[in-house]
Amino acid sequence: MTAGARPCPLCATARATVLLTAGPRRMVRCDACSLVYRDPLPTPAPPPATPGPDADVVRREERVARRRSREFRRLLATAGPPGRLLDVGTGFGFFLGLASEAGWSAVGVDPDAGAARYARSRLGVDARAGSLEAQAFPAASFDLVTFWNVLECIPEPLATLHAARRLVRPGGRIFVRTQNLAWQAWSFRVTEAAKRLGLRRRLEGAPHLTFIFNAISFSRATLGRALTSAGFEVVSVGNSPPIPGDPYLGLAAPGELALALAKHAVWGVAEAVALASAGRWLVAPSLAAWGRVPA
Repeated sequence: MTAGARPCPLCATARATVLLTAGPRRMVRCDACSLVYRDPLPTPAPPPATPGPDADVVRREERVARRRSREFRRLLATAGPPGRLLDVGTGFGFFLGLASEAGWSAVGVDPDAGAARYARSRLGVDARAGSLEAQAFPAASFDLVTFWNVLECIPEPLATLHAARRLVRPGGRIFVRTQNLAWQAWSFRVTEAAKRLGLRRRLEGAPHLTFIFNAISFSRATLGRALTSAGFEVVSVGNSPPIPGDPYLGLAAPGELALALAKHAVWGVAEAVALASAGRWLVAPSLAAWGRVPA
């Protein structure tokens, strides 16, 4: 047990227990609510030297967007009649573009001014730079707010969720996709064992192949608690379908095929476990949650 350098971002308890250490990351578990979060936080990176993303970053983000587009379209197809949509952490705006094509009046917010500028100039979408809390959106002005693999990167996610709650109309909804603590912690332990068996150089060279820990690592329970604490009713928390292929590294065809097969196998096992446990045990790499504002 250790006194945290910062209080729990979910319940403000000042004591936590070290769960694991992965390189420079020390992840702790709150002694009160069990949220796992990074403590201490890293030193903020300096602002970029150039006003916009370089060509390599753009090519990578475009590749990521192509790999995620099927999941983007699936969500839009099941989200109900189009209305006003706010995408938090919109990045280069690719989801905004698809939402606009599907008939939504879509707005995005991202702290990266260069990414927002790219989204406006190249895709013609309404992407605004800065934090959600700094925007001047009217209260109850959106039907749907989305967080695509963003909430885990925000050191104080509850404040951002409260800001989102103010913007959702009665009867409106929130969607969150985030990494799953159960998978990340298991993958971390398997990776550490594999390093001891002689795979250290390969695994340390590409740690995101196995696990990723950001500022927050949500579980089914803590993600639901975060939504409830912000004033949302939890509609569902479940396994999120995998994103096809390897979006970041550009594996050759054999590697792509092997990764696709592995993802489908993991997904099948995760869904079987969820079914057998009536949704209590969620072990997929990512979670998908829906919440709503009471009508």
